Amino acid sequence: MSTEEHLRSYGKLNLYLDVLDRRVDGYHNIITLFQRIEAHDDIHIAEGEGNENTFSITYEKTIPFKPKLSWNENNTLFRALRAVEKHIGKEISGFDIVLKKRLPPESGLGGASSNAAELIKYFGEKYDIAFVDLLQIAREIGADVPFFLYGNTALGRNRGDEVKPLESLPPYPVIICQPSVTFTTSKMYSIIDSLRFEDWDTVEDMEHVTDFDDDHEEEMINDPVLDDWEDDDVESWVPEEEIYRTYDALKEGEGSLTFNDFEKAADELELPSYTSFLDRFNDVKCEEMILKGMTGSGSAHFMVFNERVKPEILEEMEKKLSEMSLWVKKTNFY
Repeated sequence: MSTEEHLRSYGKLNLYLDVLDRRVDGYHNIITLFQRIEAHDDIHIAEGEGNENTFSITYEKTIPFKPKLSWNENNTLFRALRAVEKHIGKEISGFDIVLKKRLPPESGLGGASSNAAELIKYFGEKYDIAFVDLLQIAREIGADVPFFLYGNTALGRNRGDEVKPLESLPPYPVIICQPSVTFTTSKMYSIIDSLRFEDWDTVEDMEHVTDFDDDHEEEMINDPVLDDWEDDDVESWVPEEEIYRTYDALKEGEGSLTFNDFEKAADELELPSYTSFLDRFNDVKCEEMILKGMTGSGSAHFMVFNERVKPEILEEMEKKLSEMSLWVKKTNFY
């Protein structure tokens, strides 16, 4: 007799994200302000008596980019299950896992990391795994995965996997949109590396991204130049102070500026479709908006509103974003 559980795999926003330096292990140190959102994927797990695990995936119709996902190392759910097996020292079998994707892939909303975290928590409860061990398992899967074991609002350091929970921000309304282009995390880091740490002789490693407007063909970047990547007064820039300035303003429902290194990287690609989207996105404003920007390595962008915003204003903002985006979602901090 099988039993089934339904897990909600919530997304996240990076309300601030600064890429600090490249580590000797090839990863990057960052500092970021994480915020969980109520928008989520769904995971259905049925435990039976079989000797194998099965996996299937479906996508919500509105998601524009629907990559194939098999039960292998490219799947964070697969890697999470294998990591738990390694920890408990025995094989896990007989589970039927169905993933319903509601968060777009390659959007910066953390869907794949959240999926892994939910499965780790599920098996952690089943096999009575201590939280400190769950964190270590999560770090093996991805830098964002530990955050999803905490949720709410948190500061992320190191690769993003050192998480410091903060007092939760209010459940502010949020509208998220994805333009007609996606950026993979590895590709965006390679752009930053090329701009900051390498000679332009290595730029061929980052000369394409995925663009829906060109049937997902790879679009080349012509002669990228970045003379103004860093502010001249870099010594006055203290990322953690800037994060807390943003965080404190949001706690009070006040407007704040944000920062995300990947925004500059995306802008330097000079993709016409993305440039057009960004121009229109930046023109959308209202008094109740307190923060706007790109999450993670993109390509999703977000707008945060204070608790005084009226439903009709949110509807107007959602309509405007729908005119320039392939996917739009109204949600809230959670």
